[in-house]
Amino acid sequence: MENGKKIYENIKNEMKKQKINQSDIAEVLGTTRANISMIFSRMKKNKVSYKNTIKIANVLKVNPKIFF
Repeated sequence: MENGKKIYENIKNEMKKQKINQSDIAEVLGTTRANISMIFSRMKKNKVSYKNTIKIANVLKVNPKIFF
């Protein structure tokens, strides 16, 4: 599995475990759900922004290392 897809899958699993959706993440980060959707879409294409990954980890209150 490519690194971006792995990160994407790990984030999605953590979101499911915590019952948090993209809208929840967008609200906490002060952005739109469409922007969060675009970030996840890029991850699936292996275009990972580590800065965004860390922001999402902060919202989920987990160490970003668990995604890698």
